[in-house]
Amino acid sequence: MNSPPEPWRLFAGRLAEICDAQKELCKARQARQARRECFGAFRALRKEEGVASRIKSLEEEQRELVEYQQLEKQRRCLEYELTDRDWRTAQERIESLEAQKREVAAQLHKVQRDTSELRTSLEDAETEVQRAATEKQRVSAEHEEVERLRAQQLDELTRAKLELNDEQMRAKDALKTEEELKTEVQKTEPD
Repeated sequence: MNSPPEPWRLFAGRLAEICDAQKELCKARQARQARRECFGAFRALRKEEGVASRIKSLEEEQRELVEYQQLEKQRRCLEYELTDRDWRTAQERIESLEAQKREVAAQLHKVQRDTSELRTSLEDAETEVQRAATEKQRVSAEHEEVERLRAQQLDELTRAKLELNDEQMRAKDALKTEEELKTEVQKTEPD
C-alpha cells in the first residue's frame, strides 16, 4: 500500500518543481537576456558598421573635398595665369596699338605737311599754267598774225611771181616777136 506522501516531501517535491521551473525560468530569462544582449550587440555592431560606413563615407567625402579644394586651387591658379596672360597680351596689344597710333600720327603729320607743300606747288603750277596759257595765247595771236602776214606775203609773192612769169612770157613773146620781125626784116631786105 501506498502510504500517503508526507507533507514535507510534497513540499520538497513541489519546491523541487518550483526550483526546476525557476531554473527553467532563469534559463529562459538568461536566454532572453542573452538574446537581448546578442540583439543589442548585433544592433551595436550594425550601428558600428553604419558608423564605420558613415566614417568611411565621410573619409571619402573628405578625400573628395581635399581633391576638390586642390582642383579648385589649380583652377584659380590657371584662371589667374590665363587672366594674367590675357592682361599682358591686352597690355602688349595696347602698347603696340599706341606705337602704331604714334607712327600713324607722325605719318599723318608728314602727309599733311607734304599736302601743304603740294598745295603750294600746285598753286605755283596753276599760276605758271595760267601765265603759260596767257603766253600761249599771246604767242598764238602773234603766230596767227605772222601766219596772216606770211599768207599775205605769199599771196603777194605768188602774184608777183605770176606777174613776173607773165612779164617773162611777154618778154619772151616780145623777143620772139622781135626776132621774128628781125628775121622777117632780114628776109625782106635785099642783100
